[in-house]
Amino acid sequence: MKLSEALNTECSECGCEEEMCECGNEMEEVAPPGKKYEKMIKRAKQQYGADSDIPFKIAWSAYNKERGK
Repeated sequence: MKLSEALNTECSECGCEEEMCECGNEMEEVAPPGKKYEKMIKRAKQQYGADSDIPFKIAWSAYNKERGK
């Protein structure tokens, strides 16, 4: 699984899926749909720090596991 699939990130300008894309934009992490995952990310940010991408990885992993992906 690519990092972009785990974090559901994509550049809005060029469509690339790298952490730092060719056009110079840094990707923004996106929470899985639903309040459950937003709350999960909020709690994990308290533990791992506001700048960490780990809370998003945890939430997307749980979302994909629940959906059978």
